[in-house]
Amino acid sequence: MRKKLVLALVFAFIAANSFAKEVYHIGFLGNTGNAVNRVLFDTLRAAVSEYNEGEDKPAVVEAVIFDDEQEGWEKEIRNDKKLAGLFSVFSEKHEEYIKKEAKIPLVTVADTYQGFTAAGEKNRFRVSPSQEYMADALCAFGIGVLKRGSFAIIYSDSSPDYKAAAEAFASRMRANRITVDYIRDVEESRRDFTNLLLRIRDLKKQVIYFAGPPDAAAGLARMSREMNVGAMFMGMNTIGNRAFIRRAKTGANQSAFVDMIPQSVYGFSRFRPFLKRYHEEYRGENNYMPFLYDGVRLMLAGIDAGETRGRALSDWMRTQRHAGVTGTVNFRENGERAVSQVFHYIIARNEVMFRRLSQQENSDLKRVK
Repeated sequence: MRKKLVLALVFAFIAANSFAKEVYHIGFLGNTGNAVNRVLFDTLRAAVSEYNEGEDKPAVVEAVIFDDEQEGWEKEIRNDKKLAGLFSVFSEKHEEYIKKEAKIPLVTVADTYQGFTAAGEKNRFRVSPSQEYMADALCAFGIGVLKRGSFAIIYSDSSPDYKAAAEAFASRMRANRITVDYIRDVEESRRDFTNLLLRIRDLKKQVIYFAGPPDAAAGLARMSREMNVGAMFMGMNTIGNRAFIRRAKTGANQSAFVDMIPQSVYGFSRFRPFLKRYHEEYRGENNYMPFLYDGVRLMLAGIDAGETRGRALSDWMRTQRHAGVTGTVNFRENGERAVSQVFHYIIARNEVMFRRLSQQENSDLKRVK
């Protein structure tokens, strides 16, 4: 009897282990004391929990966080042998780690830090539209919808992101045979734009596009209105707030920009069911959430497909067209998102107004080269 009991226990142990699932980690890199990072890690936890609750999953996935304000975080990442991939709002502070990590997928959810994909490494992905992408889209909006045909471009020298955005705006102009005869960089500290505006007035430019810090954008917009230069001001998505309107004063009106989300994250209708579940346990929201969710779901689909180790998962992600809550997620050769939906805004009467395009305006926009 005792022998039968021992054999039964042995067979039970073997059976249990035969059905044991592999455990994988999906990581988030960020400061645990930062509210934006905290919300994003909670979004990762909720997305992973949703996956684990599904039927017939081949693995169990756990969300882990690495605090980039603590010493040794790079070593912690290297030592995690279960880590399938890593998400973050990657920035220049992570540059040395990014250069060394050539295997696991690194996914940024932010529109900033153009240098992240500059080297074209096969394991780097951006799931949101970049500032460069949005500058291109804003120029197309100005040409196709607002019917502007003359632009002056100014950008701050304080970040490569600003130069990249300015160059993308200019490239779209050239594609549509609009002369790029005024593109200037300015020092980070510059706040007196009088001489630049006098030249722009001489050239009779209709629109001033500025890529740079929001306080400088506000000063330029205010001065352009005071000097009656340019009929419209265009800027980055950092001008879409009350602080810009307050600083720019009347110069804020007739400003335009594009952004990565509609009026709130609830504007992505397919994201609402997840938000409802998320708020049953967590608090807070930010604009990066739906993009992180799409990136995590894509990575989880790779785990389902058996692509679970380093370069193999990166290579698999590059070949996919994933139906996400923010639209189709697929990538260019350099890891930038191939196509992103952008949303158009106008500032008028001291209010930021969502600009929903008519059918005719959408047709006009599609005709822009």
